[in-house]
Amino acid sequence: MSSGSKCSPEKCHKLLIKTLNNAMDIVELLKQAAEQGDAAAQYYLGLMYANGKGVAQNNAEAKYWFTLAAYQRNADAQFYLGLLCDLAQDLAEAVKWYTKAAEQGHKKAQYALDDMN
Repeated sequence: MSSGSKCSPEKCHKLLIKTLNNAMDIVELLKQAAEQGDAAAQYYLGLMYANGKGVAQNNAEAKYWFTLAAYQRNADAQFYLGLLCDLAQDLAEAVKWYTKAAEQGHKKAQYALDDMN
């Protein structure tokens, strides 16, 4: 649908339902893969919970999924886990996870560590 076209209530409702169903399908597929140990799925599920995309925003759930991926050496998950710890003022844990990500070459984690010093 182009930005200039109008959406009738019926069309908009159908589009909204389709979009929501697709988002729920994506979340369900990610959960299945994450529960089977897929680090990338765990990371993306963590991002969805951290940002409230496709699911209700929930930092505890985000931290759970980031932690599983981080222990599998997913540098992005390690960085975001560090960020959540940093935001929660758990600086020792933040440094731990930023360091693990930085050691894998994660630039944002390196910058975060520099900012902490």
